Amino acid sequence: MTRGELDEVLSGLSRAHIATVGPDGTPHASIVAFAPLDGALWFATDPRSGKAQAMRANPQVAIMFEGNGAEVYVWGDVELLGDPQTRQRLWEQAPMPYDKAAFFGDPDNERVVWGRVTPRRATVVRMGPNGLGRERWSADG
Repeated sequence: MTRGELDEVLSGLSRAHIATVGPDGTPHASIVAFAPLDGALWFATDPRSGKAQAMRANPQVAIMFEGNGAEVYVWGDVELLGDPQTRQRLWEQAPMPYDKAAFFGDPDNERVVWGRVTPRRATVVRMGPNGLGRERWSADG
């Protein structure tokens, strides 16, 4: 599977479960809405949230999308960005399946950070002509 094929499968999928590991080693899972942009998967969250705390302790995440006849598993690294330029750019450019203003007020809200997940590998599970199949992608090739 190529990165372009992975991006095609991910298009139209926005809600996913994200798994992290907290500072004390405890697993943490939550549902998050993602926007693909610039080769990354972006989401917004409160910097005080459990997922944000876990991501600061361990930036490796696992994400599971479901829809369009597929399950898509993505593993990657996350970086939390809360600078004014990033908040404004993503407020304007990141297509989210909800009203950002209703959730977060405005792009100047300092209680919003954007998470940028850089995918490292992925597995797509879906039905094909020969039954259930798995396709894999890796940034390492």
